[in-house]
Amino acid sequence: METQTLTARYPGASIISSTPDMTPEDLTRLVQPYLGWQLAEVDIASTDVLIWNPGLDPTQPQQIVILKDSVARLWLRYHQSAETG
Repeated sequence: METQTLTARYPGASIISSTPDMTPEDLTRLVQPYLGWQLAEVDIASTDVLIWNPGLDPTQPQQIVILKDSVARLWLRYHQSAETG
């Protein structure tokens, strides 16, 4: 069975990714609005994560976000440190 990416499975989700010219401060500013959101799924074939706002219905496409690459890694670091700290 072929595994679909998060982007393929959730075509209505917003996608947030970094650009090569972003500084660490730019990445932090990009991630900050989503720090209170919950992890819904990790794409094991890539570095993407699917997050949703816990105060809203996660089945609505406009309320889920796919974070890609370095944005996803930074969000996961914040998320993990909040859980352990």
